[in-house]
Amino acid sequence: MNSAGLLIADDNSGQSGGGLVLDNRPDIIFQFFRLMLDYSTLEQLDAGIMSTRPDSSWIVNVAGPDKAYSYEMNLYETKRREGPDLIAAANHFLDPTWHIEISDEDSLRRYNNLLNLSEENKGSIDASKMMKIRDVLIEDGGATFLHYTMGGMNFSTNHQVVFVPRTRILCMKTAEQPWQEVNLSSLFS
Repeated sequence: MNSAGLLIADDNSGQSGGGLVLDNRPDIIFQFFRLMLDYSTLEQLDAGIMSTRPDSSWIVNVAGPDKAYSYEMNLYETKRREGPDLIAAANHFLDPTWHIEISDEDSLRRYNNLLNLSEENKGSIDASKMMKIRDVLIEDGGATFLHYTMGGMNFSTNHQVVFVPRTRILCMKTAEQPWQEVNLSSLFS
């Protein structure tokens, strides 16, 4: 996040963009720092992301005070998704123009669970409600993994973030720890 109230975060794209990695390109996560330092509007950030070519496939989510986008990036193309009220992402590409079949059933389940919980809470979602939504485990109709078995391995959601751009309040948690709230507004004044 930055002083203009912009947030950038990532989701692993799973197998959507393929497993190819180009060593002669910068890691997109490292590019987050440049993007946050260089841009102060969502329009500028959008242009910066659309012109960045990642080293591997990623899903990049950004939010500003009035709008949010989700970018599906592979090595050669970036597609931006947006929605009228809500945008959600999990670990697979959703733009139909990719012409790919979603094979990651756990990711699709997480995405659909997020949409269902958002619809159930429509009109009442604030930071507190979003944290409660994010706390719902996948087996209970949510999107969070906690010692969840996939392919014979245990997985847990390693971190979650809720950011309120207008107030610069950041709420974050890791795995089994409680949510922590940090007011960043004084740091950016």
